[in-house]
This record gives sequence, C-alpha cells and structure tokens, in this order.
Amino acid sequence: MRWVSTSDKGAVTAETMLAFPALVALFASALGLVSLGLKQIRLEFDTFQFARGHAYGLSVDPGDEYVVEQWASGALSCVQLSRPGPIVLRSDYCVLKAGS
Repeated sequence: MRWVSTSDKGAVTAETMLAFPALVALFASALGLVSLGLKQIRLEFDTFQFARGHAYGLSVDPGDEYVVEQWASGALSCVQLSRPGPIVLRSDYCVLKAGS
C-alpha cells in the first residue's frame, strides 16, 4: 500500500486542469488546419473547372465566393481564383485554348 501525503492530494487534478485547455486548443487547431486544407483542395478543383470552361469560351460564373483574374499567355488561357477571408487562399491554373 502506498502512502499519500495530504499535500499531494489534488495534484493530478490541478495538472489536468492546466493541461486540458492546451489540449483543447491543439485539437481545435488541428481541426482548423484540416478544414483549411479541404478548402484549398476545393479551390484547386474549382480553378481547374473555371479555367477549362474559360478555355472553351464558356461563360462560367464563380459567384460571390471567389475573386477571379483571367489572362492569356500565348496559347494558354490562365485563371486565378482567390478566396477572401482572414486567410486568403489563392490558386492559378493555365490550360491550352480550344482550337490551339
């Protein structure tokens, strides 16, 4: 049997109380980074779709979610989409113009 002094009682509880907010913050940060990564993947996919439609001469509306910049570079049709917010996400994609 282990003898526990009265001064050690509650030490584990106190240490847990100090560590718990840090663990919650770490878990919330990890979830936030996963969410941000998924938004970037979606932005990359939408940029490709928008660039492909633009190269075919289609009128594609990205909505209010993105800011669009388009330019041509030789036989390439380039598009840059950016998603405004606290952390700005940006993606650009270039495809060959249709008929080139």
